[in-house]
Amino acid sequence: MISRISSVVFDGMVAKAVDVQVNIAKGLPVFNIVGLADKAVSESKERVKAAFSSLGLALPAQRIVVNLSPADLNKEGSHFDLPIALAILGSMDMIPIDELINYLALGEMALDGDIKPVNGVLAASILAQEENKGIIFPYSQLQEMYLVQNKIDILPIKNISNIIDHFKGRNPITIDISSINKPKLSEINNFIDISSIKGQESAKRALEVVAAGGHNLLMIGPPGSGKSMLAKALAGILPPLSMEEMLDISLIYSIAGELGDRSLISTRPFRSPHHSASMPSLVGGGSKAKPGEITLAHHGVLFLDEMAEFNRNILDALRQPIEDGIISISRVNSHVVYPASFQLIGAMNPCRCGYFGDSDRQCSKFPSCANSYQAKLSGPILDRMDVVIEVPSIPIKDLKSIQASPTSQQIREKVMIARKFQQARYKPYESKDKKITTNANATSEILNDVALINGEAQELLEKAVEKFKLSTRGYFRIIRVARTCADLDSSKFINKVHMLEAIGYRRMNYYQKFTN
Repeated sequence: MISRISSVVFDGMVAKAVDVQVNIAKGLPVFNIVGLADKAVSESKERVKAAFSSLGLALPAQRIVVNLSPADLNKEGSHFDLPIALAILGSMDMIPIDELINYLALGEMALDGDIKPVNGVLAASILAQEENKGIIFPYSQLQEMYLVQNKIDILPIKNISNIIDHFKGRNPITIDISSINKPKLSEINNFIDISSIKGQESAKRALEVVAAGGHNLLMIGPPGSGKSMLAKALAGILPPLSMEEMLDISLIYSIAGELGDRSLISTRPFRSPHHSASMPSLVGGGSKAKPGEITLAHHGVLFLDEMAEFNRNILDALRQPIEDGIISISRVNSHVVYPASFQLIGAMNPCRCGYFGDSDRQCSKFPSCANSYQAKLSGPILDRMDVVIEVPSIPIKDLKSIQASPTSQQIREKVMIARKFQQARYKPYESKDKKITTNANATSEILNDVALINGEAQELLEKAVEKFKLSTRGYFRIIRVARTCADLDSSKFINKVHMLEAIGYRRMNYYQKFTN
């Protein structure tokens, strides 16, 4: 008799159902797994044999065939251990076959029968809900059932013997729902309060604009001027995640195996890869097309410290996700699309020695060293930076006289008000596939409808386009930033002062003032 249970494979962010079928028939003792199984799945038979042996169970001395259907879909991962073991137990009449068919299962088996955590349990639970099935999974990942705890039958198990006892009625599995922690919607990562950063008022204002409109930011300044601290302070002024955003991020982290013991990710991601990071680690890829840092930064911040030290090819690979909010990864045996809607925050020194423009400390290669260092960032990637600011060093003697600035919480409240204006503005333009929540991801067509630029501001913008030879992308990015400045002032129209500020953030020629 054929026993069956469901499991999953992951195609990017999409969980697809797999039918795990087991047939035990007369013939020479053999254990075969068929259906495009990778090495980890093929090794399941050895882990299952050892686990059964540790529990005092013996596999039948017959022909055992495990089929993973559909057969033309690649099966990867150790999470097939548990469904294979359960389907075999069904064929051995130790678990009712008619019960198994109503469940989806995933989990890795240790040699002693314990069930180990695996990637993707949250995504699998959502698929189980869609297919009206229960789910059997590792007990250590109970927190991932927050969204489906009252909607489907959930069976967390520590050992394979737990599920045998449950179906035989000897020791039914019971769950204390109160042990599943509710995520805190207003929770913020550990951050640096912006008021603790001395001086840099213009940089703090730029952070406020960037947080309010979801814009990209590049900070240029000498070592020790506070660029990294400012980037980390951004986490404290960004608005809290919506439940929809929390789910999006949590699915990514579940599939990547980084969800840990949390029910949902309730804080905006802040990813800061080292400049030696490889292309696959940053944009995703590898033999199994795994998500990279830009996907793990979805709905959050990707901070590239020492941005000019990153490989230029890697930086240029960010151009598509910055524009489209997704990253497409193509391999010989797979093509996956991951979400990658993030704010890019870059920090760099003005030159290799770091002291360009400081007559006392700049190197002997001035100004050629700055030109060659600047050239490490291509024109197209610079064109995608909405806000570019200088972060100068502050003399020690001036630190004591610097007045206290607003706290992160105070700035955050202003940012949230500005975000509400944007959400209301773009709601009529939302579609099923595209949700616009900030000025940064509004298309040029929508901006033409909603920007509301007054005459003086429009004239100023046209002069800037002519003087600085701005690209069409640069033109609309200035409008987006100006619209955010107006939102922070609760202004319906973009006025001259808002346009002046937005143009001032556009990087025309940072080095010109030092080389003239």
